[in-house]
Amino acid sequence: MVHTAPRSRRSTAGSRSLFLLVAGLLAGCALAGCAPVSTLGARQMPAGDGPQQHVLAGALHGRRGAFLVVRDAASRVEVRLADLPGLLYRISTPADSGLAPAVTGTPGRVRLGLRPTGADGPDTVEILLNRAVRWDIRLPAGAGEQHLDLAAGRIRRVELGSGTGLVSMRLPPPRGTVPIKLTGGVGEIAVAIPPGTPLGLRLRGGAALVAVPWTRRARAAAGVLVAPAGWLTARNRYAVDVESEVGTVTVWG
Repeated sequence: MVHTAPRSRRSTAGSRSLFLLVAGLLAGCALAGCAPVSTLGARQMPAGDGPQQHVLAGALHGRRGAFLVVRDAASRVEVRLADLPGLLYRISTPADSGLAPAVTGTPGRVRLGLRPTGADGPDTVEILLNRAVRWDIRLPAGAGEQHLDLAAGRIRRVELGSGTGLVSMRLPPPRGTVPIKLTGGVGEIAVAIPPGTPLGLRLRGGAALVAVPWTRRARAAAGVLVAPAGWLTARNRYAVDVESEVGTVTVWG
């Protein structure tokens, strides 16, 4: 005669143990601030309970070079090159932001749109890019402020749209001639470069005030090139081209 009751008790006990284990994990996750997991491209990123940032991320897939094109303006755009193991990018807006990121484009060409959410929070976006990748970055016209902290990585080219109140950039050592283009009027430009880095400013619309390490502070006439000695023949340099009039330009380095 086969006795099945003990097996049933063991099965029930096992199920109860499994239930308690899962419940414990969920409780621990809740205490630690974990959130439901949302699938973002090839990666899954945890989110927490309560109001959450709008976050998108894309897988690296071993890329060495990539493009970022931001199509829509925001009151504040922050771009930073950072350590992102396994990720090409991570883009976020605050939980109560009026904008949420939407990414399209082919692999290696990140096209970022900002869709309205209906919320009345800050229209700001943070864009983290993998510092091991060499980037071509293009930001839109009409942003209130654009802050680019690129000092930890490599860049191929930067192009910024017009109508921006403030543009601030921290740049890495250049490889070859790296063009930086501002396609229209800007209120203020602030650039930090490694000491001794050759950087030339072509101010096609002039500037009310230019402050650079290699010469005295002064107003710049339209069309002037402001550059240190040796810039024209330098192998590794920045070439900044500002197409319209700018209020102030400050370079540290």
